[in-house]
Amino acid sequence: MSDKLVEYILEINANPELLEKHMDNPAESASDYGLPAEDVELIANDDKEAIKKRLESQNYDVKGMMLALHS
Repeated sequence: MSDKLVEYILEINANPELLEKHMDNPAESASDYGLPAEDVELIANDDKEAIKKRLESQNYDVKGMMLALHS
């Protein structure tokens, strides 16, 4: 089963256009990508720890990866 939040974070790291959209409005970008409300909330709240756990649970090495991109 695919994890849409993991897909979104990986796509942000690979797609400059999505990264720019995310930087402008993280919650809207995540919602437009099709993330469920609870994952949009993780993005909106900049919950790096929860996002990191999700990535690691899918066997992605998060070292050097941009997990949360807004201040």
